[in-house]
Amino acid sequence: DADDSDEVSDVDHGEGDGGDQLIGGSGRHAGFGDSSNGKVLGERTAKPDVRPKGQAEQDSKRHIKRNHADDLSLAVLNQTASIGNYRCMDPDIRVGTNMVSIPRGTPRGHFSYFVVYTRSVLVEQSNPTALSFDAASLAFVALGLVFLDKDLDEYEVGGDLTWKPPPTMGLITEYRVYLAEDAVGSNRTFVASVSFANNKYLVGMDTPLRSFSHFLVYTSTHLLEHITPVAHAVNDQSASVSSIAFVDRDLDFEELGGRIYWKEPATSNQLEKYSIYISED
Repeated sequence: DADDSDEVSDVDHGEGDGGDQLIGGSGRHAGFGDSSNGKVLGERTAKPDVRPKGQAEQDSKRHIKRNHADDLSLAVLNQTASIGNYRCMDPDIRVGTNMVSIPRGTPRGHFSYFVVYTRSVLVEQSNPTALSFDAASLAFVALGLVFLDKDLDEYEVGGDLTWKPPPTMGLITEYRVYLAEDAVGSNRTFVASVSFANNKYLVGMDTPLRSFSHFLVYTSTHLLEHITPVAHAVNDQSASVSSIAFVDRDLDFEELGGRIYWKEPATSNQLEKYSIYISED
């Protein structure tokens, strides 16, 4: 199993053209390019800066590049700034529009936020509304992972692993199930792939738990696996009897008869019955 920890899901976010997507995830996976010249996505460019020198210097101190002709501006917030340091992404978004599509493969560079400014005829607002790429990426993460261990042997698990689909399916084609040593996937080992149409996987009985402590489920397209899983801590159910005793009251040779006694297990949440056998060892 190859280490997929440095991959990010290439899936659509929101409603847009079939070939467009919003890109989420952490900064090392996807990009929005550099901020030189206030260049706009695609073949469109921001209008040239025609402000008086004094105004330009004032705006430069605030790290803002304005497009005065717009009613609504969509920008990208710099990762290290509380506001500003952005390039305009579409200079023609008008009032009455509440969606914009980002072309697939758009370079991300050092940016980490989408920021939307509104403006009147005279001035742009000072405090925009922002969405981090990481938060957008979470729309593709499965929810509500649950596992109930029905294998009563210690250090072994088995039972149904269930989850809910992510808020946005996009191009997701499957879920990938892992066991790992923590909730972020340390030393994970692949368990199974599950079709996106199913939200359940039956973990086989007698599955060794070893050093693992969590089940993880990642969403995946046919090319890439999302970097963020949904995790569930494994509660290993163990229920073994102890202190078995038998008093033979049948005095015939090679015959048995009498009562068997045992001490019940302390934990019995999944215990339904006992089975008694005779064996050769």
